[in-house]
Amino acid sequence: MIDFHLHPDFSIDSRASVEDIVDVAVKKKLRAICFTTHIDLNPKRSALDPFIRVDGRLRPIGEDAVSAYVSRVRRAADENAHRIEIRLGFEFSYGRHFEGEIARFIEKYRPDFFLGAVHCLDNIEIAGRREAPAYFRSVAVDRAVDDYISATSDLIESGLFTTVAHIDALKKYGHIFYGDESIRLLESRFGAIFERMSDLGIGLEVNT
Repeated sequence: MIDFHLHPDFSIDSRASVEDIVDVAVKKKLRAICFTTHIDLNPKRSALDPFIRVDGRLRPIGEDAVSAYVSRVRRAADENAHRIEIRLGFEFSYGRHFEGEIARFIEKYRPDFFLGAVHCLDNIEIAGRREAPAYFRSVAVDRAVDDYISATSDLIESGLFTTVAHIDALKKYGHIFYGDESIRLLESRFGAIFERMSDLGIGLEVNT
């Protein structure tokens, strides 16, 4: 068993240290893990997202902050090589209008593995409890599903990613507002998405 979608406390949505996650992974007898701190480079959300937590404080995504994360993960990999395989990774929020920023980041830091995910529609975070209600209350279910599928298709066709994270993220809060109709519409549209992913050799994350 492996887990290649783990957020340590460098990520804005986690409080678990790299070391604590490693210890739990070893206890669970995982063969390998990959840390995938969130990287959000959307220029239209520059006041909200582009941060990494370093030593308990949020820092702008930049050389110093990213290097601190990279160093911590690489050190953990060296120190625990006899116990578990540890990889360096990132989870990128995707948007077509900032593909270039993502590509440059990947080229600069060359992670072992990385995920692409659709977290926002209309530059509103649909996967976060603070912002999702405003989006889902103002958008009809068919439009929300259409826009989500379109953004996911753009991610797949971008050529940036070999794996898509939590491909059904719309359900997380969308189901609360739309009910089962959101699931029915998503399932009716995913067939073409999965076929295209298969054609391109793009992996589908199994996310619980």
